[in-house]
Amino acid sequence: MSYEKIVNYYDYIFPLNQVTLRFLESSFPAGSRILDVGCGSGEYAVGLADSGFQVYGLDLDSDMITKAKAKSQNLKIKFTVGSMTQLTAYYENEHFSGIFCIGNSLAHVADHKQLIDVCSQFYNLLANDGRLVLQIINYDRIINKKLPGLPTIENSEHGVRFERYYEFELPKIKFKTILHADGKSESSEVLLYAVCHDELIQALSETGFTDIETYGNFALNPFNLAESQPLIIRCRK
Repeated sequence: MSYEKIVNYYDYIFPLNQVTLRFLESSFPAGSRILDVGCGSGEYAVGLADSGFQVYGLDLDSDMITKAKAKSQNLKIKFTVGSMTQLTAYYENEHFSGIFCIGNSLAHVADHKQLIDVCSQFYNLLANDGRLVLQIINYDRIINKKLPGLPTIENSEHGVRFERYYEFELPKIKFKTILHADGKSESSEVLLYAVCHDELIQALSETGFTDIETYGNFALNPFNLAESQPLIIRCRK
């Protein structure tokens, strides 16, 4: 998916959710140094910085980082354009009390080997007893039910509609979107790696993470493999 096509509408499609923000705030020590991997337009980085955290944000899309910097001018957030596959290169001399990677960003890894590598980098960048929070689509549900896509997102206040469809090329899924806004329609697609529950839990365990918790949403409801839309994981180094 080309994020340059949706960057101007991103916050209308994916606005900050207070339940998600509270989950993140409760996951890390107050005022600690945390890293937002796949930070997008910076909504959660800004929200956490407003709550007193020392926040770093990374995203592959330079337009998203430009937008994030613009909304955080009065905050000391360090934003970087870069890939989550090279985290230890960007933050070679840094350690974090918390790292979070939400919004299905982890599904942008190429394959299982890269998944293991990224999880290892998360682990290496965390301080002892640091916490990792992940959120991805529950791909077990998508695959087992052969779902054709995700629900359309509509923001009637701003005249935005965002359609989302799947084409199965397992272990990859082609994610196709159509953005309707300002009287125009823009189509995009990206190939995602469908990281399922067992594979992700195993990858985290193999790289050293413990106290692995799973949830079906940020309100702390239990994860249900057959029914939960997202898979949320919180674990500890």
